[in-house]
Amino acid sequence: MTRIVSIALVAVIFILATVAKLPSIDEGAPNLEATYHVLLTDRALAESPASEHHFLPTITLGKPQDKYLRWGGTLPIASGHYIYTSFPIAGFLAPHAYFQLTGQSPSRWALFQFTILLHAAVVIALLVLLVHLLRAVDVPEDRIWPAAAAGALLQILACEAMLSYGPIYWTQQLYQLVLILGLICLLEIVQREARGCAVPLGVLAGLCCVGAWFEWTNAVFSAGIVVFFAWKAHRAPSYRRPALFIAVAAALGITLMIAHYVAYTGLFDTLRALAKQGVTRSVVRANPLRLVSGYATSYGLLLPIGAAAAMFVWRRRHSLPEPALRVGVPILFLAAFPLLENLVVIQHAIRFSYDRLKFILPLAILLAYVMTLLGRRIWIAWALLAVAFAQNVWTYQRLLDAQRGWAAVDAANRRFANAVGARAELPCAMIAMAGPVRAYTNLLFDRGISEQTDFAAFRPVAERTPGGGCGFVHLSAVRFGPDLPRFTRAYIWRDGRWSEVVAR
Repeated sequence: MTRIVSIALVAVIFILATVAKLPSIDEGAPNLEATYHVLLTDRALAESPASEHHFLPTITLGKPQDKYLRWGGTLPIASGHYIYTSFPIAGFLAPHAYFQLTGQSPSRWALFQFTILLHAAVVIALLVLLVHLLRAVDVPEDRIWPAAAAGALLQILACEAMLSYGPIYWTQQLYQLVLILGLICLLEIVQREARGCAVPLGVLAGLCCVGAWFEWTNAVFSAGIVVFFAWKAHRAPSYRRPALFIAVAAALGITLMIAHYVAYTGLFDTLRALAKQGVTRSVVRANPLRLVSGYATSYGLLLPIGAAAAMFVWRRRHSLPEPALRVGVPILFLAAFPLLENLVVIQHAIRFSYDRLKFILPLAILLAYVMTLLGRRIWIAWALLAVAFAQNVWTYQRLLDAQRGWAAVDAANRRFANAVGARAELPCAMIAMAGPVRAYTNLLFDRGISEQTDFAAFRPVAERTPGGGCGFVHLSAVRFGPDLPRFTRAYIWRDGRWSEVVAR
């Protein structure tokens, strides 16, 4: 398979996969609440000036009535905005910039466009990484491109890739690109034994510093680099300064990112919120067996194929060429090291499948290299991969089918919101809800909403207001899925009387 054929294969499969994902834009999907959260934050960023949100991940919309309304575990700032602390701002700013550049309002369709463009960049970057890595370990040129194409297809057809670069977007999808770029820099550094590599080292340090604003995986990735460089420094002193350089860059990034929060949310509140999230998402709150089950869902038959590839390499470890041991093994180690984060914050990796996305990188490296060792038996590997890819796409569709009812629920919710809007002036009404309020609800009513408010407490507040103003609205709903409600009833106080809207 020539270079042109390999690139064409990846491009055609990417286009077909994108077309297959188009129906998911209006349907339900696992982790869909993450997509709505990003849309809410990007709308909030667009509706308020930077002097109010300070480029922190706000969830507060722009109307005066939206301010000072608590939302989950967020932290308040002086402007009345509530700030999300679990993930930094870059994952929200990137699609926000795309919306601004294209003149589109935040929507699932616009976010899908951004995600597909991001996915294309990730696939291209992975293909570049694999080609350069296989050349670095002295693979014959005629075997490089077919193997690299096979590895790149993992980033397209693995169930987790189909899901995470389709109906779902969160910061892990963006950081996948940062990880690959970091590995490309590391490949150059390891090849040169950290000598005469100021440019790749400088870029890597920049990624480790700026990466703190993308995702917490950056801290684990940076730690892995420092550990590897420090270990290599025992035999190759040229690694000593790079180890210190990366450690300082990563520490500086984390410090500046936290300081950005602290400047507006306060030191103790910020540290308390971060500590609480760490405990909530740690192994203390989760069953490790569920993580294994999650990986089985995300990758299916690719897991036993990867295990077989690892055993194949292990048995041939004594006959592997020197470049494979000196360059290939370190890059594989550095690609796999970020997976430790899934053990540290295991609850998050169980609940949100996109946290398992980074497993594609070491798997792609391993499979691509093994395919170069198979010679004429490579057709067996392609046949096995074809079966595994088919099974992964089938699992992706099965996951969507399990959430198929969301489109009807969303349509009913929109009719319900329109009926409520016909009886109250929603842009200025006081709105409360009996249960928790999350992004979908805010987007549906285009308003900030008081959460966890009993009607018994809400009623006297409304009735004491002369004339009712723009109206008082109390919402009730049942749970469709995580943070996705199906609205059932609304009580509306206006013009001195109560009325009721019942969902149909």
